[in-house]
Amino acid sequence: IFREGYRYKKSGVILKDITRERELQTGLFSDMESLEKERRLMDALDRINKNLGRNNLKPASVLNEEDWQMKSSFRSPRYTTRWEELPEVSP
Repeated sequence: IFREGYRYKKSGVILKDITRERELQTGLFSDMESLEKERRLMDALDRINKNLGRNNLKPASVLNEEDWQMKSSFRSPRYTTRWEELPEVSP
């Protein structure tokens, strides 16, 4: 509902390829074993999130920068590929 004084941005949601499991149409060379493994994985994620709370586990593809930050305290030196990390020797 429009309210004066607020800035609005147009957005939308597209739902695509939503089908019932029994109506899934696979390709000629689809790997049925792989599809079964994927289904079992999704079932496990759903059970964990149901028991521990919503969005407790989620695929890395849906993370944003605030959710995850790389820890580089144990990163090995890159002085073989980075000039600015080349050790300097004082005379």
